[in-house]
Amino acid sequence: MKQTAFSKADAYFTAGDEPTDLLEAWRWDNGDADAAIMRFAGTGPEMDAQSRKNAADCLAALAKADKDAEKIANSS
Repeated sequence: MKQTAFSKADAYFTAGDEPTDLLEAWRWDNGDADAAIMRFAGTGPEMDAQSRKNAADCLAALAKADKDAEKIANSS
């Protein structure tokens, strides 16, 4: 799904006007989200304080990546 979203967004730009700083931030934040999801998945079925923190980290990282994507879309 990320690749489809990236391909769609990338079609709006040429090499001359591509917002490389925004794209790089989006890539990093998606990587952070992936890592947070893996931490959450690795905590097991118990919902202790660490599991809740991992879940909150997932949501925050995904929200940050969504904001990056919105910035990219608004710069086209």
